[in-house]
Order: sequence, then structure tokens, then C-alpha cells
Amino acid sequence: MNTPPPPPPYPPHDPNNPYSASGPYSAGGPTTPPVSPGPLRSPTSTGAERIAAEPDLPYSFSNTFSLAGKIFTNQYVFLLAASGLMFGISIVSSLLSSAFTGAASAISPQLGIVANIGSSLVLTIVLSYPLYASMLYSGVAARRGEPITIKSLLFAFYRYPRALAISAITLAIIILLAAPFAAIITALVAARRSLGISEDVVAFLGLAIGLLGALVILVFTVRIFAALVFAIDPAINAPSALASLRISWECTKGHTLSLTALWIVVLLAATLSVFALCVGIIFLGYPFLIAAFAAAYHQLATQRGYLGPRGRCRNCGYDIATIRATTCPECGTRITSDSPHDPANPFSPPYTPPTSPT
Repeated sequence: MNTPPPPPPYPPHDPNNPYSASGPYSAGGPTTPPVSPGPLRSPTSTGAERIAAEPDLPYSFSNTFSLAGKIFTNQYVFLLAASGLMFGISIVSSLLSSAFTGAASAISPQLGIVANIGSSLVLTIVLSYPLYASMLYSGVAARRGEPITIKSLLFAFYRYPRALAISAITLAIIILLAAPFAAIITALVAARRSLGISEDVVAFLGLAIGLLGALVILVFTVRIFAALVFAIDPAINAPSALASLRISWECTKGHTLSLTALWIVVLLAATLSVFALCVGIIFLGYPFLIAAFAAAYHQLATQRGYLGPRGRCRNCGYDIATIRATTCPECGTRITSDSPHDPANPFSPPYTPPTSPT
């Protein structure tokens, strides 16, 4: 009876190879290596690269705060630059308005009041709202891992006609919402004596009506808050300012209460940051507000299919997580665009975003 030859001897153990003889994964060791705890990241990767690789989970209060924290920590310098620029230009705008009002008041008090209201409205439309849109877009650019440039910090002014249109429309909507509440308070004050109502009651009713009006304006603003950026974002490419309002209204549908709570918390935190040596709003409040907007913006737009999944081309599925181009190098399709859904293509919008890890 022939006996099989003995197996060849194992080579000497290599301490650098766990699968060699006597190693932990050799014949006498475990049958499988340990499972990796998750995707490995290069220790030399930049904050921009790390945040660009983050997936857009479905919108929720917790998911937005989680992503906002990552944007804040990984792209803080970008957010701080946008915060400082907005703060500086806002001060210049206030000084211009004050100087114009003071010059008009020197002629007559009535002219000063008109000049104050007129200059505030004009500066809000032509400067403040486009500046606000630029600040918010800089957060979106930071979330996408784009580098800091003057264009990314002042992007609305590079698309000024569109920014001007959406600014005028948004301000007009807010004024129309506020007008009925202001009229009721004015009529209540004027009719106080004829109705025999005390000043304390009028003050209480006026405060209650004012708070109700502020809440209505806040809730409505939450629904259109992203229109300022949708109007100028080249990845969305909205055909008009009115279309950007429609997109914002659609993306925020079903999330009104959550978004209202989110912005109350964020704005309250930004306000409280003023007490941190009076500069906290520049170093903490504004940067986190920008990060929170960028997180909510991307999650809502991705969930509704206006932005494609991070890391994959929506047309061919090519890996574009680390690509800085605006078109896919494989098929030439824009990396993010408002294109119609193709039922035969799982990468086209709308798609099912990844679920939050448990």
C-alpha cells in the first residue's frame, strides 16, 4: 500500500506576514482574519477630502447635526473665512445706511425716516441677501470639499442677476406676510381709547400678535430658506428664481416642524455665542450656522433627487468621490444636475439614500 508523501515543510515564520508558518492565521490559528471596523482613511487626507467622502444620509434633525459637526471640524477655516467676510461687509453696509439716514435727517426728520426705510430695503436686496446667499453657498462648497477661493466666498455676486431676483422675491414675500400682523397691531393701538382697553392689555395683545406673526414668518421662511442657494448653485441649475422657490418648497415638504426646530436651536446658539467675548458669533456662531445649512441643504436636495449620491456618477456609476471636476471623466455627464429620472438607471435621480447606521 502506497502512502502519500508527507507535505512539504512550512517555510520559516516571517514576523511581517501573519499568514506564514506559526503566524496567527496559519494552519493552527484562527480560520478567518478579524473584520475591519470600517473604511480606512489615509492619515494624510485633508479635511476637505474627508468631508467630501461623507455620504448624504436622509434628512433628519440628528443626521443634520452630525454632518454639520463634521463640516465644522473638517472645514473650519473655510467657514471662518465666510463668517468674517460676511461680518465685515455687514458692518460696512450698516455704516452706509447710517450715513445716508443721518444726511437725510439733517434736512428734515420725516425725510430721515423715509431714507432709513428706503436705504434698509435697497441695501437688503442689493447687498445683504446676496451676501447671505454667498455665505450659505460657501458652506455648501465646503461640504463638497472645494478649496477656499474668493469666488466661492462671494459666489452670489458672480451670479448677481439671479441672486438679485431671488433676493427681491424673498424679501417681498416676507413683507407681505408681516403686513397683516403689523396692520392689526396698528389698528389695535389706534382703537385703544374708543374700545376702553388699558395700555397693559394692548401691550400684551400686541406682543402676542407680534410673536404669532414672527412664528408664521419663520415657518414660511423655513420652507423657502434654501431658494437663495438653489438659485445660484450650478449643481442644481434652476432655470429661474421662481423655480428655485419651487425646488426649496418641494425639498422641505414634510420636514417643516423639524426644520423649524433646527433653525430655532441653531439661531439661538448663534445668538448666545455673542456673549463669548463678543466675537463668538464670528468664530463659533456663524461658522456652525453655515455648516448646519450646508448639511440640511445637501441632505434635502439629495433625498429629493436634485443632487446625485456622493461618490458615484448618476449616469454611469463611476467613482467620483475624489474628483474635483464638474463632469464625469467616464461618460462626460455633469456630476450633479437636475436631470430626469431614468427607471433603467439606478444612479439617476431620485435614488434611495443610505440609511443611518444603527
